[in-house]
Amino acid sequence: MSKMDVIEAKNILNATNVDEAIDSYENERFTLKQFLTSNLPTTKLFSSKLKKFARIKKAYETILETKESSVDVQKLTIDYSSENIKETVSLFQENDSQLKLWLMSARTSNEISFYALQLIENYSLFAEKWQLDELPQNCKIKISAVPDPMDLIAAIRQFNEEGKSTFTEIKSLPEDNLLVQEAIRLSLWLKFEKMSETYSKLEEQLALQEWPDVFLFKFIVPNDDEKLAKVTALFDDTSDMKLHHSKTGKYVSVSVKEMMLDVKSIVDKYKKAAEIKGVIAL
Repeated sequence: MSKMDVIEAKNILNATNVDEAIDSYENERFTLKQFLTSNLPTTKLFSSKLKKFARIKKAYETILETKESSVDVQKLTIDYSSENIKETVSLFQENDSQLKLWLMSARTSNEISFYALQLIENYSLFAEKWQLDELPQNCKIKISAVPDPMDLIAAIRQFNEEGKSTFTEIKSLPEDNLLVQEAIRLSLWLKFEKMSETYSKLEEQLALQEWPDVFLFKFIVPNDDEKLAKVTALFDDTSDMKLHHSKTGKYVSVSVKEMMLDVKSIVDKYKKAAEIKGVIAL
């Protein structure tokens, strides 16, 4: 992060003096903690908020001519080894509440960042217990549609009354059952996290190059006319496109060279391609 002068710092905090800077910083810090404890944890969302707050923190330190002191953080041991749904959900809720309590009590940005990342880790390990091998087609469940805890407990109780208790037994339930819906939602959350991580790494790599420039896209597409048409439609007539069929005839390799203006335009094409079922980006 580049060096910041006092004028820029005051503009960021909307402050004209030290007292106003302190008030503004403490208000921004409290707002951030409220946001992190009340929203669904995702790396993309939390990283964006923490990055913005890092700039606010730097403005605060510039005006006060001080550096934030380091403090010890409390590390939560997260272990979801049990296959029992009721036990796992109960433990997750305890861990989630504890992490949010620590986060709301945090005084430094380092503490806030640490507990925010632990919230994501806790959610990820919990979601992995529910992960499905395959997701239903045309799934309309939103990852943000978190079920009411009491409804989830009631669904687990009904599940137990049927003589079932483990995650593997969820597969025996109808798709409209709340536990199945939750398994789908958390599986989608994991997929979103993985894709966000992939795009983030891609953006970092591409940022090292200068743009505009020619970029080579590569995809493996099922040998289906409709899907192939959707992939080729992502590129304009000026692109250099080559198609190569696999020996088995099941897949088509699509290589495209196109002049790209910036990193965002490249990532956007990959995101659109990812929406086409069965397409693999290389």
